[in-house]
Amino acid sequence: MTKMDAIRLGKNFGYMIRALPNRPKEKHVDDAKAVLEHHFDEHKWCGDWCLRKKQTPEQRQRTNQYYRSKTKDVLLYEKLKDIICRFISAEALAEVSHGMDTQMNESLNNTVSWFAPKNKVFCSTGSLHNRLSMAIGINSLGFLSYYRRLLSRLGIAATPDVIHFLGVKDRERSERLAKLKTAKKKKFRMKKKVDALRTETAIAVKERARREGTYRRGMNVAEGSSGGFTAEELEASRKKKNGKDVICPHCGKQGHSRRSSKACDKHVPPKKKRQNKNDTADAQGDGLDATEAQDLEQLPLDDDSYAEFHDAGTWSSSDDDDDSVQLARGIL
Repeated sequence: MTKMDAIRLGKNFGYMIRALPNRPKEKHVDDAKAVLEHHFDEHKWCGDWCLRKKQTPEQRQRTNQYYRSKTKDVLLYEKLKDIICRFISAEALAEVSHGMDTQMNESLNNTVSWFAPKNKVFCSTGSLHNRLSMAIGINSLGFLSYYRRLLSRLGIAATPDVIHFLGVKDRERSERLAKLKTAKKKKFRMKKKVDALRTETAIAVKERARREGTYRRGMNVAEGSSGGFTAEELEASRKKKNGKDVICPHCGKQGHSRRSSKACDKHVPPKKKRQNKNDTADAQGDGLDATEAQDLEQLPLDDDSYAEFHDAGTWSSSDDDDDSVQLARGIL
């Protein structure tokens, strides 16, 4: 099971649901079998949404589309069959065969979660009722229309700056929703989905080839050809390098090459290394504090500038009422 399987099964389920309203109810269960069977290249139950169903065997051979195999992936087929069976029952399909678009529900859920976050508890409170009412009103009417009605009901006059702010918010919301419906934006979202699906499909193909033994590291390296490697060189490169022949450049001993090895004479445990760094930083900080304290101790306490500071202009309570008084100098 890979992420590719989950993405493709989800897409198949969406295509199948969109086709249910135009199909008789007694055939819904058979139509739902296409969710899993299409993923395993069996298109007997597929509807008009499946293009591979209309292809000839020769056309299918020429395509490079990847499908699961009921022979090679039999365990995956049985597992997915057990998982999906409860979602394609007659009772479950009756709930999704209404033919209505559910994107408005998702939009309302996002708005409600913004007004009433799920990590906050508002159960059985008036605050929850007010928050839900605001979410429904804004989602149905928009910022400007909803708040105009709300302020009017409350008897509050809407000032021009409030109207301007609500108008800006309402315009931003309308432009954002309109942009999401454009063909350019839809193509951009679909391109991201297709690119992600291609990446996950490549991973799934490689994983199955690894399980079958048809894929290994370095399998495309040419042996004996010009510019390639010989069989002996490839075999030598696959062998693990013997650590006993390595010489440490720090202590000169064999068997390791770094000071992080405990066998190295210059090895310092990480905990001690961090302690040494902290001690060095503290010592440097103490040195700076001592130098600063010494400089402050050299400053005189009583000198001419100190006396001049106290002899500066003063401010009395009587001066507050006299506008003609101006201080030539002083500190307020």
